[in-house]
Amino acid sequence: MRNQPRLTLGTTPCPNDSYLLGAVATGQIRLQGVDLAIERCDIETLNARVLARDIDVAKISCAVYHEVADDYELLDSGAALADGYGPLVLATHALDERELARARVVAPGEHTTGAMLFRHWAPAWGSLAYASYDRIVPALVAGEYDVGVCIHESRFTYAESGLVSLGDLGAWWQAVRGLPVPLGCYVIRRPLYDRYAEPLEHMMRCALRLAASGEPAIRAHIRAHAQELDDRVIAQHIELYVNRYTHTLGERGRRAIAALVPPAPPRAVCA
Repeated sequence: MRNQPRLTLGTTPCPNDSYLLGAVATGQIRLQGVDLAIERCDIETLNARVLARDIDVAKISCAVYHEVADDYELLDSGAALADGYGPLVLATHALDERELARARVVAPGEHTTGAMLFRHWAPAWGSLAYASYDRIVPALVAGEYDVGVCIHESRFTYAESGLVSLGDLGAWWQAVRGLPVPLGCYVIRRPLYDRYAEPLEHMMRCALRLAASGEPAIRAHIRAHAQELDDRVIAQHIELYVNRYTHTLGERGRRAIAALVPPAPPRAVCA
């Protein structure tokens, strides 16, 4: 690919992103005239890279977009927004108000949407611990934490680990705000937007159509990178998080992302 411009595209190994870019990763669809380098990282690593402004195109948590909007623009394809569901607050057993106030809480990264939604849900909470999303359920089962914010495939399997849900942050957010919960989105550096945004969006939509056909190489690619290997769990994950907003973010999707800003800090109480 001599003399072709090179773009780095960061994505996650989660089933919805592997579905989105499976046709590209397996070489069935290309971004014409571009050497596109796909890099897979967990979402918090991608958040950090975009915050450092050292990647061209990336999937990020919608919660971090307000911090990078001066340097990155939203792509209209690839987003994960959810109507009435989202990150779950999990525990080993139902907690009363007193237990909850003393609980050790772990979230999947400081800049993730799950962490921000939890702070909106429990605005008086103190500090959170952070762990990679795939370590949260095992850490709860091992007793390292009392409460965890769960994202990705574990929402379908947590009961098998003996955990209970204290609440769905996505359902709560939509009830309060009247908007879908914006989980993740793809962004591109602003100097690259005019030249590459439309071709990238076209590439993603073509890849989505090929993935929907059930192409075997794409199915194998999704399974190779999934956290949970059960085909039923993978299919449930894709069904939830690949939806109309993935094809076209649209005005409602953009409003949902704009509404997701950090909660105000708790007011000090004077004695």
